[in-house]
Amino acid sequence: MTRIRTCVLLLAAFAPLAGCIPHHEPALPPAIGSAGGDGSSCAQAVIIVGAATEAEGVQAEIDWIRTHYPGGRRGAQTPRTLNGRNYDSVEILTAEGRVVEICFDVTGSYGKHGPAR
Repeated sequence: MTRIRTCVLLLAAFAPLAGCIPHHEPALPPAIGSAGGDGSSCAQAVIIVGAATEAEGVQAEIDWIRTHYPGGRRGAQTPRTLNGRNYDSVEILTAEGRVVEICFDVTGSYGKHGPAR
C-alpha cells in the first residue's frame, strides 16, 4: 500500500508540470527543404523541394525564414506566375527592423491540397 501511495503522490506532484512542456510545430519530413538562390529576386528564388502540398510548402518557407532571418516576422505574401512557374513573394520584417522581400519557387506544391505527411 505504501508503494501505491508513493506512486500516487509522485504523479500528483508532477502532473502540473505536464502543461509546462513547450509546444513545437511538427517537423517537416526530412525530404522537404529548399535549394536554389538567396530569394533576392524570382530569378534567384529559393526553391521549395519535396513539399507534396501547399501547407508543406508554406511550412518550408517559414522554416527558411526562421533559419535565414532569426527573429524576423513574415508579412504580406503575393503569389506570382512567371514563365510557367509559381512563386510566393514574401515580405519579412527583420529583427533589425528592415523589410526584405524573398521570392520562393513553389511550383512543386502549388495548388496541391491534402493532409500533410
